[in-house]
Amino acid sequence: MIDEEEDEGDVADVVEGTEGDAIDEGDEAAEGDEGEDAEEEEEDYVDNLDENSTTVGSTFDLRFAPANQLEKSFLDKTTTKAFPGNDFHVLQSFSGIFEESALGDQKESPLPLSLSTPFQDFKLLPGMEATLKQLLKRTSKTVFESAIETNIFGFLNSYRDVWFANRTVATGQLFIQLGALHITNHVLKSMRIVAKNNARLTQIKRQRAKIMLDRKTAERELQLTSTGKKRKRSKKKNPVIEAYDKALNDIQQPEDVQDQGYTRPKVLVLLPVKNDAFKFVSTILSLIPPKAKQQVLNLKRFETEFAPGEDAGVDPTKPEDYRDLFAGNTDDAFRLGIGFNKKAVKLFTDFYASDIIVASPLGLRMIIGTEGDAERDFDFMSSIEILLMDRAEVFGMQNWEHMKVILSVLNCKPYELRETDFSRVRPWVLDGHAKYFRQNIIFSSFTTADLNALFNRHCTNSLGRVKLRPQYSGTLQAVLRQVKQVFQRVPTTSMTTMFDDRFDFFVEHVQPHLKEEEPTLLFIPSYFDYVRVRKHLKQQEIDFVSCADYTKTSMVSRARSDFFHRHKKLLLLTERFHFFRRYKIRGIYKLIFYGLPENALFYSEFCNFIHEGDHKMSLALYTKYDALTLERIVGSERSMKMLSSQNSVHLFC
Repeated sequence: MIDEEEDEGDVADVVEGTEGDAIDEGDEAAEGDEGEDAEEEEEDYVDNLDENSTTVGSTFDLRFAPANQLEKSFLDKTTTKAFPGNDFHVLQSFSGIFEESALGDQKESPLPLSLSTPFQDFKLLPGMEATLKQLLKRTSKTVFESAIETNIFGFLNSYRDVWFANRTVATGQLFIQLGALHITNHVLKSMRIVAKNNARLTQIKRQRAKIMLDRKTAERELQLTSTGKKRKRSKKKNPVIEAYDKALNDIQQPEDVQDQGYTRPKVLVLLPVKNDAFKFVSTILSLIPPKAKQQVLNLKRFETEFAPGEDAGVDPTKPEDYRDLFAGNTDDAFRLGIGFNKKAVKLFTDFYASDIIVASPLGLRMIIGTEGDAERDFDFMSSIEILLMDRAEVFGMQNWEHMKVILSVLNCKPYELRETDFSRVRPWVLDGHAKYFRQNIIFSSFTTADLNALFNRHCTNSLGRVKLRPQYSGTLQAVLRQVKQVFQRVPTTSMTTMFDDRFDFFVEHVQPHLKEEEPTLLFIPSYFDYVRVRKHLKQQEIDFVSCADYTKTSMVSRARSDFFHRHKKLLLLTERFHFFRRYKIRGIYKLIFYGLPENALFYSEFCNFIHEGDHKMSLALYTKYDALTLERIVGSERSMKMLSSQNSVHLFC
């Protein structure tokens, strides 16, 4: 059992060939539907879809239809994992990279839809367009707020890898809706294909059974007519029996029913906290057409475990982005399976009976475990077709190692077979090419080195990939204090020596000034650098206090008080500590950034924490490999000049 909290009344009879057919009678129904069974004569939503009016010509059919030529072209032509990129400007205020794969000719796959594409041309399933419009109307929004959101959904619908690196508080909920719409549309279309192929196979099975029954009847009649007669033995069969055998040979299982993977889960959604999962699943339920969700099982349990509690409020004095992330249920260890059936949706399903898995990196890592664990399990991720990561930059603040482990086992061949019908498994899954057909969707507030590495190593979509990030204006204008802001470029030759070069520069040029009388805050982005600097300061017998990732709350309060009252003149503070606490640090007279913060808002925040007065200054150390963080702070154009300038010191007042 994958989910330790799973009810005993799971979907028991669902296998890959007949997914979405069984629901336990004892499951809890949604409020208002409890005790009411769907009418037998009402047609199922999935079975009643008109193929000619839904997805013909869409990228989904070209990508996941059993007989698709794109698969053959890809397997024949792809020889490298490299993706040559070209500059692709989506909007005037955005810069992006549109990268074609090594596939070569891609006539079968349509280009991303243009900004002027009508909403109905996205080829959504019947009912979903009206459901989305109604949902957005309740939130006082239009279908798409601007052209950029429309274009993003066009890229999502083209099944390319997409990374949008400008998620804001204002657009976050809308992007959740776009991702949920795309995922729901994908799952229901997959159910349609499986249902139609199930019907075809059932019809073939019935035809063969009828022919075999007629054949046995004919044999019995021949035996009765030949009783008492001496006949010569002949190797030649009776013409009637031969006709039945020929009919059986003519009715074989078709080859174009390969519509599944090794396991049932198709979509993996990674979110940082339960509050985001609550919003996402609620959006999924809102988008499902009514005929496909006549019951929502375990809904009350979901609301109890994931909905915001009474004490879920956040200090209103905190910044807006902090309130948006940490409002509601902030538990970061969760996992949830969602199973779709013909007329119902069930929450908290076993992973192997789920279509969508919603989890946090930590919650998923608790199941995956580490190499050598006896009970580790990740076979349920062997056939993931869409991977969505929202607030991806937050995963780095939690534990990026979890993401590395998850991505390393994604789309691997399973160790254990669980009623897999190999006649229904797609060829490119059997050949180990599932990762090239997986769509990766990343929503983040900004780009980081870890996310760049993830995008380059694991986003290997054969259709290509799209990376959209804004041209930054910087956050220097958000500094309201009269502060001399000094940016010092640290000379370094390679990324392997960057950390040592930064530390040596700090010891030689910055540390001697730490013994001055003015209270100084030393901001250190990396915890590993913090440990190194702390050890060195202790060896030099420099008195200081610290607020780091694992500092106890009581020690944090004492350190802040000692620093404010000038009992201690040096305070060491890590970026991860500030991310989770977001305290206003008082008593700063001098500010030193050992490295630039990943979140550019932190730079202006700490500059505004500096005590008012004359001759206040801040010093920020950076290297040529900190281009991403420098760009967000000083702006795109200015950062390019600073990195290429012969001067290593730049002053802003």
